[in-house]
Amino acid sequence: MHTTAEELGQHAEVPMTAQEVEEALASSGLRTRSLRVVRNDAYLPEENYGRPAPGDTPGSPPYVDPDKVRQAVRGGYSLILRSVHRYSPRAGSFARRLAGRLGHPVTMNVFVTPPDSQAVNTHFDYDDVFIFQMSGEKLWKIWDPPILSPLPSQAWTKFQDQQRTEILESLGAPYELTLHKGDVLYIPRGFLHGAEAVDHTSVHLTAAMAPITRIDVLRQLLDVMAAEDEWLREAVPVAGLTGSDAREIFAELARRTSFDAPAAEARWKLRQLAWADLPPRPLTVLPGDEHVPTARPGEVRYRLREGLIFDLLPQGNDVCLRTPETEIGIPGGFAPMLDRVLGGADFTTAGLVATGSETKTEDAEALVQALEECGVLVTVR
Repeated sequence: MHTTAEELGQHAEVPMTAQEVEEALASSGLRTRSLRVVRNDAYLPEENYGRPAPGDTPGSPPYVDPDKVRQAVRGGYSLILRSVHRYSPRAGSFARRLAGRLGHPVTMNVFVTPPDSQAVNTHFDYDDVFIFQMSGEKLWKIWDPPILSPLPSQAWTKFQDQQRTEILESLGAPYELTLHKGDVLYIPRGFLHGAEAVDHTSVHLTAAMAPITRIDVLRQLLDVMAAEDEWLREAVPVAGLTGSDAREIFAELARRTSFDAPAAEARWKLRQLAWADLPPRPLTVLPGDEHVPTARPGEVRYRLREGLIFDLLPQGNDVCLRTPETEIGIPGGFAPMLDRVLGGADFTTAGLVATGSETKTEDAEALVQALEECGVLVTVR
């Protein structure tokens, strides 16, 4: 799906600007593990564009040397800035909000490609990707997928050389398009594609969505169950395994995986694993500023921390709110306030009190204080 800048309109949000990419490269603060220098699938060794820092412990990745990077780009090499959502506030916020809308974790990389060059050869990804053209132009060629909905174990790099060659030689005419500044392209996972900068240096950002598949759910469920179920941990005599033996095992496995308790725990662990590379919005670190009131008591505005994943578990008449970092027990009578807090919209303690005729101001203040101390809520500046 190709959407032009004109169709998006002048007020379309961008996850990162080319100037921010330039500043990241020129700051001399990046480590080489955050950057790849590549041309036609050939990657430069890190020592070719890094500079060790005095005082670093042996084995530490060197800092990126902007002068060496500049020379590499002039020599036709492309740059891949990895995980920019981790150090660009704009990209991080965009990734968290996009993930919230899509229901899938999102990670972001930036590609800088000099004119008439190509970073990686024709391939397919096992992620769905949005491509945001930040500057310059890039010619894309896209073909139908050789395998539908590929898993990481079925990545293009896992194919044998001969198999890749046969697929590429059998390709028909591609769908071609040129991305201009402000354009956005969506490529579902599995679609073969290749891209080349045209007349000027191209800079684009990819927002990759790693899908959580049914096989992921099943694997996590079995891992959780195996910790408590001795039957799953028992050895199977594979040498003498018959068809009827296998059917009995599968039937018993299906019966055991129908329990709700391990399914709930597996779901929570799977969510934590999926969002491991997309942390929530950072909390303020320096003391003295986080709790400065911006309004009178009761009118300070709060909101749910951007990108935070959480789960609710019933505990008798009460509820347990858990995040990857903590678990908080909350009285069942606080349910209307908790619904408001977790709904995503800004609120005040006065607004929480208004959620129920029996809600007390001290209860609303206690709930907000507990959730703010645990990093669930932040104040709105």
